[in-house]
Amino acid sequence: MDNRIRIGRDSPTQHLIRGRTPFVAAEALLREVEERTQRELELLVNDFEAKKKEILAQREEEINRIRSEAYKEAEQQSQKEKTRLLGAARLHAKRILFDATEKFVQKNLLRMQDLLAEYASSESYSELLKDMIRYARRRLGDELVAECRKQDETLLESEGVEVSSSDLKCIGGAVFATKDGALELDLRFEELFRIHEEELRAAILSRQEQ
Repeated sequence: MDNRIRIGRDSPTQHLIRGRTPFVAAEALLREVEERTQRELELLVNDFEAKKKEILAQREEEINRIRSEAYKEAEQQSQKEKTRLLGAARLHAKRILFDATEKFVQKNLLRMQDLLAEYASSESYSELLKDMIRYARRRLGDELVAECRKQDETLLESEGVEVSSSDLKCIGGAVFATKDGALELDLRFEELFRIHEEELRAAILSRQEQ
């Protein structure tokens, strides 16, 4: 999993932490969130497969309608004009399918964000937050400062993390830093979702092509 470390709060230099962590526990840090997201993705993709048939049927109906109209008009025009009209019909049909697919992908991505918000209110969220703290200590050291949501402040302090601000606007997670502010680790749910958004889009679209 990709996690971003920035040098200083306002420094323009940023380092992207990539690759496998040397700590086995760190590799499983956000597994619970990812597994839940993957299960929901499978459900959404199955739903998409059913709706795709409807979309394709509508596309074929539109192609046939436009083709029929194009043939009627092309009977009185040259072969070149007839070819142009048929090409325009096919292009229009492709646009219909593309627009429908894009709307469905966006709907699914928004649904996944809603699932993350639901998870941040669940009983198991506190254990994930503790895992995040352990992960941050392995990356940044034992002495941590964090920005978090108001509802997460007590838990972070009970784990020995100094809370610099509890006004963080996010779905869940926190932003950790060293006490001198030299290093920062963004583990907000929004940041983790941003990192994996293209992978989620690709997974949905690849199922469409199968």
